[in-house]
Amino acid sequence: MRKVLLFTLCLVSAFHATAQIEDYTLPDGKVIKIDRSVFPDFRPEAPGKPLPAELVARRKARAMQGKTQLPPFVYNGESKYFPPIFNQDGGSCGSAQSIGYMFTYEMNSYRDLDASLPENQYPSHFTWLMAYQTSDTEGMARCIGIPNVPTYGGRTYSRLFGPQTHDDPDYGWMQGYDKWYSAMWNKISHDINFGPTNTPEGRQLLKEWLYNHCGDETMHGGGIAGIGVAAYGTWASIPNTTANKAAGVTGMKYVKAWGDVFNHAVTVCGYDDRIEFDLDEDGKIGEVEEDEVGAWIIANSWGDGWENKGFIYCPYKYSYAVRKDELTWNPGAHIIRQNYRPLRTIKLLMDYSHRSELLLCAGISEDINATKPDMIIPFEHFRNAGNTLGANPAPEVPMLGRWVDGIHYEPMEFGYDLTDLTATVDRTKPLKYFFIVKTKDGTIGSGHIYKASIINYEIENEGVEIPFDDTNVEILSSNRETMISVVVPGEQLYPASNLNLQDGVLTWTAPQTSSLTLTGYNIYEGENLMAQVTAEETGFTLPEGAEGPFTVKAVYKAGAYGQESAASNRVVLQAPQHEENKLVMFNEGGLTIPSAVSKVLDEATIEFCMRSTKNVSYSHQVGPGWGKFLFHNDGNGTISVGWESSKNNRLDVSKVFTSTARWYHIAIVIKGNTLALYVNGTKKGQITSPSYSGLPAFGNLQFGKTDSNQWWYGGLDEIRVWSKARTQTEIRQNMRIPIAMPALQPDLLVYLPMETIEVDGKTLLREWVSGKHATFNTTGSWEIQENLGPLSSVPTTPALTILDEEATYQAGIPFHLTAQSSLNATRWTWSVPGTEMPEVSGISPTFMFPKAGTYTISCTAQYSTGETLTATKEIAVEDGKAPVAAFDILNNELPAGDRFSFINRSQGDGCTYQWSMPGAEVEQTSGTNATALYPRTGTFSVTLTVSNPFGTSSVTHEVTVKESAPEARFDISQTEIMLGDTIQLIDNSRYSPLSWKWELNNGSRALLTEEQSPFIVPTAPGVYNISLQVANDLGNDVLTRNRYLVVSNDNPGTSLHFNGNERLQLPCPFAEKQSELTLEWWMRPQRYQGSVCLSSSQGDFSTSVDNKGILTVNVGNRKISSEEGYIICNEWHHYALVYNKGRISFYRDAVLISTPTARLSSTFPALENVYMGDDSKSFQGQIDEVRLWGAILDEEKLSAYSNQHISDVQAAQTSDNLLLYYDFNQSGGDVQDRTSSACNAQRIGFGPDGDAWGSATGVFTLDTQAVMHGDVSAKYLTNYKNPFITSSGSVNPNNSSRFLRLAMRTSRSRWQDANAIVRGGITTGAHIDTGHNSDITFETQWSGFATPLLDYRLWQAVTLPAGKYQFSVKFSDGNDAQSSRLVVCKGKTMVSDAKCEEEALAWCKLIDGSLSFSLSEETEVSLGIIVNLTGQASFGINAFKLEGVSYETLTPVNPNGIIIPFAPAPTQPVFRGIYNLSGQRLDDVRKGINIVNGKKILNK
Repeated sequence: MRKVLLFTLCLVSAFHATAQIEDYTLPDGKVIKIDRSVFPDFRPEAPGKPLPAELVARRKARAMQGKTQLPPFVYNGESKYFPPIFNQDGGSCGSAQSIGYMFTYEMNSYRDLDASLPENQYPSHFTWLMAYQTSDTEGMARCIGIPNVPTYGGRTYSRLFGPQTHDDPDYGWMQGYDKWYSAMWNKISHDINFGPTNTPEGRQLLKEWLYNHCGDETMHGGGIAGIGVAAYGTWASIPNTTANKAAGVTGMKYVKAWGDVFNHAVTVCGYDDRIEFDLDEDGKIGEVEEDEVGAWIIANSWGDGWENKGFIYCPYKYSYAVRKDELTWNPGAHIIRQNYRPLRTIKLLMDYSHRSELLLCAGISEDINATKPDMIIPFEHFRNAGNTLGANPAPEVPMLGRWVDGIHYEPMEFGYDLTDLTATVDRTKPLKYFFIVKTKDGTIGSGHIYKASIINYEIENEGVEIPFDDTNVEILSSNRETMISVVVPGEQLYPASNLNLQDGVLTWTAPQTSSLTLTGYNIYEGENLMAQVTAEETGFTLPEGAEGPFTVKAVYKAGAYGQESAASNRVVLQAPQHEENKLVMFNEGGLTIPSAVSKVLDEATIEFCMRSTKNVSYSHQVGPGWGKFLFHNDGNGTISVGWESSKNNRLDVSKVFTSTARWYHIAIVIKGNTLALYVNGTKKGQITSPSYSGLPAFGNLQFGKTDSNQWWYGGLDEIRVWSKARTQTEIRQNMRIPIAMPALQPDLLVYLPMETIEVDGKTLLREWVSGKHATFNTTGSWEIQENLGPLSSVPTTPALTILDEEATYQAGIPFHLTAQSSLNATRWTWSVPGTEMPEVSGISPTFMFPKAGTYTISCTAQYSTGETLTATKEIAVEDGKAPVAAFDILNNELPAGDRFSFINRSQGDGCTYQWSMPGAEVEQTSGTNATALYPRTGTFSVTLTVSNPFGTSSVTHEVTVKESAPEARFDISQTEIMLGDTIQLIDNSRYSPLSWKWELNNGSRALLTEEQSPFIVPTAPGVYNISLQVANDLGNDVLTRNRYLVVSNDNPGTSLHFNGNERLQLPCPFAEKQSELTLEWWMRPQRYQGSVCLSSSQGDFSTSVDNKGILTVNVGNRKISSEEGYIICNEWHHYALVYNKGRISFYRDAVLISTPTARLSSTFPALENVYMGDDSKSFQGQIDEVRLWGAILDEEKLSAYSNQHISDVQAAQTSDNLLLYYDFNQSGGDVQDRTSSACNAQRIGFGPDGDAWGSATGVFTLDTQAVMHGDVSAKYLTNYKNPFITSSGSVNPNNSSRFLRLAMRTSRSRWQDANAIVRGGITTGAHIDTGHNSDITFETQWSGFATPLLDYRLWQAVTLPAGKYQFSVKFSDGNDAQSSRLVVCKGKTMVSDAKCEEEALAWCKLIDGSLSFSLSEETEVSLGIIVNLTGQASFGINAFKLEGVSYETLTPVNPNGIIIPFAPAPTQPVFRGIYNLSGQRLDDVRKGINIVNGKKILNK
């Protein structure tokens, strides 16, 4: 039995949080190990996705033309379509392969674009965040599309959301309809598998794909393919031979053997037949008979430092996933949607507090009076996704999730593509769209639909926006639906009709008159375009070899694009003969129908005839499985069928298969959330699901699985899949007769009468509707038998009825009639006796009568039995009515630069439309709807003229274009740069701003400039918030993007990524007790738990972090803890612990945070091994640059060392006793200690080798030379936090030990006050209350204090440099502070309460707790409070805090300057070597801008 590796299971690689290694027995008895955390559903014997018919046809045609000769080597990794090698982040190998490489390559190969440019690259993490939830990579790329890298914000992690993984419940989503719309243009159609590569045929097929996509002339380059392998392989060097020298590969690495555990995804991007090996190690190189010649070229996602600059060769002989010869590859690839553009979308603005409770859907109906949709599609990314940890209740995560600057609670604006949904209906008519929000039972969330609209791009390429009438709709929770709807006018993309095929010639009737210009017709064979003809032609002679079925689509001019109509009726050259009925008998086998259900079906019917020769539990399985759809029976003949195994979603019918000799007809009918089972035409049961609706787009439809006892035992015949819910009458009348003309049947998707067909030497079961021929499963056996079997020998009486779709008929207006006949009808001929109208054929032809009157229409049906039936219908045709023009305007007043949408609401049939919009960029247009953009302000008239054969009507409305205050928008040219790099700040603001103020703030300094879109060189490292304030005469606006620019002082390289239960084992670098130590490191924890979790093997040393960010160090039976908030989640920071004879100082970002009074023992013990991370306190996050010093490093040295790599390790060992240094700049293996101690750390429990090493962007970003560092309280304030300094004496003799005097007007406490009340020995004002936490307290009336206390002022006067500041207080009890103020004013004295609002620099209510102010130059200011208390009142303050950043004006640089000096601070050395603009080290200078020894050089 062949062992097959399925590409589809490699598309989504799981996060390697906890490896779940499982032994799996292959069909040939060999046992391999599979990491189920990566591939939970992997089954190597399951059938792959077959090659599409067009690819098979191309290969056959090329073979006939003798074009199978291939070049000796193909290397698509060097093509301009292949993106630069990158380092995946986290365990995202599947998405890195599938999207980062393959999707990117295929899109660029089709579009002929350069993949080295970010705008032509696609990010891995947009899809990876949905891995193992309710979607996967393929589902996201097929339904939603993929945004490019600049739109998403990064190739892996997004700069907007930061490092996130697919098991984070709060991963971020993009904000803004335009971003989601841009993604809709980039989609895949489906995936394919090439079959095993351990055969000559398999190798040849893969090579043809790599060479030129198997002859696909629409692609500009060859193809690439994805495979899964076992990481941790063995690599060797290619031997030095004449052939290998000529090929230029001598010494390069090749796969000597893959690893032992199947757990990684890589990309095949070429082959080379010239390379030779000595694989059997017999000393003979290149033995053809030993398969020692030739290799595949494979790209990995572990960075360009891995093996051959990110690539490796794999000998053909080792085309296996595990070791050298186990589990052969079955490569797969994406087939992209070529020339795709979204035609109709939905735009939404909504919020919800617990997003994983949501199931969002869109629906559609052709009945504009419908109260519910006929067809529904779920939103791929909002199908109850996000509760990754299975919490109950669901976690409180808003729709936008967590971004790099925190949780985003604002409403989410996004869009979803409804093009495919719209394609299921007649879009020439008005359509009713629905937006539906479903919530689970027991939900607790809340939210609103604020705005919704349908945007139609079919004719107006900028889109006509049609709003839903319902706004601000509250979303119902607890298993209830919230539904809103809107009617969208139809577009006049009328189809050709009455397609006929006779003597090899297609003829058709031209479409009815349209406002749009008809430019021609596209003729299709199946789904493939076979010819194009002009608008004047209504006939086409089929070429030799054409097989059909055939359709014709009319093509209209529509804006910048041509737009196709819906397809005409289908015609065929041949149909099933049904001479002798054939059926298949299986023994532990089965079959797979490819892409049988390729789109969501709100209604569906699955019919088949079966005979069970053996009733085994879970046998005779039909469908993908529970969670989507499944049918099976158990050992006593009971049938189970439904969506899910739970009671309300599954129907059980007992003891159906009571005889193993009897044939049964099974019909499963789904309509919305109801499912009914019919056996031999009798209804056996029905369920209504509370949580499922319709049939999901699961693709392949299996009858019989490949797992044990899930096979098919017995007979199978007459498989039919319909996109409608068939009635019981339709089922009964047709279940015993074959379908004579399956390709012509409306709503029939699949038909298998069990007739075989040979395709490329393989026997398949012929599918007669669209050529989706079924494959036999690799398990068990099958046999075709000729047997009447399930089909009745009793003649079936034919039936014929004419159905109409209109209630009334008007002269000059086309309409359809449909013949409802038995399925064995072979031909339908229509005529209108007494008229000159020609005969037409087909099930549902189009008629049009030019004059009013009564007409009799006749239909004659011929049947496979030789019988004929004729039915007639009398049609009363009325005179038409003149139209009534009307249209709506989405907004009749807009700012200059915004586009108006005009929505046609006219009444009348057979109309054409003409729009007149004087003053607009386009003043005249035709089409149902229109848009207009006006280049100047003013009031303009818009006129719609509507005409049909019975009259003309016009209507005029006015729109106003006004000036507006600007709306700030911006971007930057790069978001990750090295110090000294130039970037551009790009103004995208709307509505004509006249001034621009940029601020780049890293928390220590703010860089300012006032040009519109300047090129700048940031003067300091940091993680910058960027703000743009724009203004014009009508107002201003500010936009801030937090943590948007990362400026690194040194190349950050890579970091080590912990995902859960991994550990590092560190040997202790000292054998004697130590009295002085410094441990410093960079870290970005995703949560407090597990961060800085160190422990010794002896148990006498450990560290831990609690849920308040407090780090505790335990040595022996003593411990010391940091302040609350010392550890910060989801941000890179530098941390340092300095041990000095038992005392520990806590530093963060090279600034002393605290030195607690508690002490450890005076010497630190020598340890055997230290572990970072453990099973009970799993660490999730990244660490980098871990150093241990046998010395005390002060702030100056920490600043010097922390912000760069240690380039001279030996010097650091000598001068400061560096004991251990891990820089993590590697791509595999144990962690290397760069010191001479060689204390390498063992990695325990990590996944595939390269998955653990990710980007360290954010490291080396300290602004060590800044004047201020965020919290500057200690620098400028005195006695500002608890415990406060007191002076002698008491302010209240009633309790002198409690009410202490606050020290004032001293060097240690520069507090001043005014307006205190001194009465009876009691001073009412600021004091220290030991009964209330010893905070600064203000009290009236209680304990004898006076009342009222008004305009009491407490302040400190300080001189501050130019900068931006925030002054705040921390209350211990602030309930009575409502009338008091927090104040900043110029000068030495605090302003009075009466003049505060007029004279203060800034003030706020004290209860608000914080205010901001700016100083343009060095200024003396007073910082403090004004207290107003009356009656029995009091409040206390625990601390005052002053935070500041200095101002620095930037001088924009010349963008054409080629060399820009790199001028670091004195303690920041020039980083020698060659780097790109992303800070990655290069081996040599590349084309474009390079950083060479600290200078920018342009290499042309």
